[in-house]
Amino acid sequence: MRGEFRRLMERLEQLQPIVSTVRAQDIGEMPEQVRKNYEFVASVFYAMESVKDLRGSMLRRLTNDKPVLGYVSGEYGYGKTATMVWLWHELEQEGFVVVPLFLFYSWDDLMLAASSWLSFRLKEKQPDLMEDAKKLYNRYRSRAVDELASEIAKRQRVSIDQARRIVEDLLAQGRLSLFSSTQIPDFLKDAANLAHEGGFKGLVVFADETQNFVDQPNSHERIEQLRMFVHAFRTLDAVPLGMCWGLTARIEERLFEQAGDMMQRVQDYGAFLNLQTAYTREFPKRLWEHLCRTYDPEAQNIIDEATLEALGQICERDDLSNGPRTVIAAFRCVANRWRDKRQRYTVWELIDDYEHRHIVFEGQEQKRTTTLRTLLSEPAVQDNRDFQKAIRFLCAFPEGVGKTVAERYGIWKAIDELANT
Repeated sequence: MRGEFRRLMERLEQLQPIVSTVRAQDIGEMPEQVRKNYEFVASVFYAMESVKDLRGSMLRRLTNDKPVLGYVSGEYGYGKTATMVWLWHELEQEGFVVVPLFLFYSWDDLMLAASSWLSFRLKEKQPDLMEDAKKLYNRYRSRAVDELASEIAKRQRVSIDQARRIVEDLLAQGRLSLFSSTQIPDFLKDAANLAHEGGFKGLVVFADETQNFVDQPNSHERIEQLRMFVHAFRTLDAVPLGMCWGLTARIEERLFEQAGDMMQRVQDYGAFLNLQTAYTREFPKRLWEHLCRTYDPEAQNIIDEATLEALGQICERDDLSNGPRTVIAAFRCVANRWRDKRQRYTVWELIDDYEHRHIVFEGQEQKRTTTLRTLLSEPAVQDNRDFQKAIRFLCAFPEGVGKTVAERYGIWKAIDELANT
């Protein structure tokens, strides 16, 4: 097997239906590994025009020294994390310090991730300023400790030194979130200015899985904190600073219900994308072409056109798939079949992998398999193997299949007879 084809096979086998978001602590403890992992995700990501438009919207503001706040939303499986990883990589290539996306549980996570990555990037480009990044974080941390200690001292009627010890003990035990929503914009502005001083164009932060922040016992208070952050962020001007949230469709809907004014202000920046409206049936074909073009153009034909069309029709239906996550699971099956048997992947293999649960998408496959069983149990079908084959074939094309494809697969006659039964 030639080297180019082996690389493509390796990439297909390494593709994961789920992209894991790192913790904020990981960015400080193993930044090189975080970068390596995310760069691989970005290298195999196919950016649709809507994603490129989001990149353009962010860049237009940032390159004109204007702040930008946005989000990427979608149901589970629609590639929020992969999309944000690609945007992270693109903006890094443009010369910004771009904090890799991290699990957003608290403002403390945001402060830790941003200061850690800023320090890491300054060390690479302007080592003399690396300590300034640490000092910046420590200055805001000390200020936050003092403010909280002052409140505790008044409330508990203890000395300020005792109150500080209480705060530090609670922080060490992980029982306290230190930073507040109103402190973050000022910190980010100072961090963006430091990044600019270090030879970068500015600072951008990607905070993923925002439901972790919202879905707390005090969720109404958390949503109010987000509102206060947006309000404070909108007062910033003439600073190349960006922030992008990753939102599940459920959280996006909830935020519109409970903080619609805030969401409208975020959308005013023009940097938001709902992925459920972005994926069409062309996505599998375009992604496959992208992978082959990147690693081995001659590998184009190990999956046929009809199979990509069928997968696209399934991908387009959110009642039948988890969008791109389903497509990636199918592509892993393509790679496995070629690796094990050196055989082309066709509609029949796609059907077989669905029926044997090799392509599973969070239980959604039940609708298709239940419908298939019902159709196969019909009296006119039970004893006719050609009809059974036709029904299985049609189930791979929920939006319909053309005569040319059906004839190529030798199934048109059975489909025609079944339709007239």
